[in-house]
Amino acid sequence: MSWSDSEISLEFDAENLRQLLLQGQKGTQSNYCHFQIVRWCGLLVQYLRQQDNLHPLIDIADDVVVQWELHLATNYTVTQMDKFSQSDLVLPKQHFSHWLKLLDRHNHV
Repeated sequence: MSWSDSEISLEFDAENLRQLLLQGQKGTQSNYCHFQIVRWCGLLVQYLRQQDNLHPLIDIADDVVVQWELHLATNYTVTQMDKFSQSDLVLPKQHFSHWLKLLDRHNHV
């Protein structure tokens, strides 16, 4: 799949977070690269903190960003990172499954 580096232009809400996490589970078959999903989650965190610093989606979206950074730091050297775009990288699918479970718990509380 050839991905774009463009930002995802979806409203910042729980349903769009769910849809993007479902896309992330598809790995290389996703309509969005994981880097696009991570950036959207980062913007979601910023948006929600401006609205309500205790919003429960902040923890999930922020964990997406943190796990991305940890994944890069623990799996790639700086030299390797120079050889390709972040758009080419994918997170393990189990991360997305975990976040979807957390989101389901949030929706049932």
